[in-house]
Amino acid sequence: MFEPRTASYDSRKSFERNASILAEKIHDDTIKFNKGMSHLFTGLTNVRELPNRRINLLTIDESVRSLMHMMSQMDNFKEKEHEEKE
Repeated sequence: MFEPRTASYDSRKSFERNASILAEKIHDDTIKFNKGMSHLFTGLTNVRELPNRRINLLTIDESVRSLMHMMSQMDNFKEKEHEEKE
């Protein structure tokens, strides 16, 4: 009935993939934020890139990490739903 839980991120590659999913949804305006969620804005604006254009993992706080994980799960859910329809 339930899938077994595994580690959220098995590598830096999957972590950066989830970060890019979140960034894409923010830039495309497919995700909207309530004005009362100012702590999220602070976390999102603190995320920085390294000179080699990778994400500086030290700048990602727990609220952004949680949001990244949620967006990734929603993206996976849509893929599974699409597979079931076919």
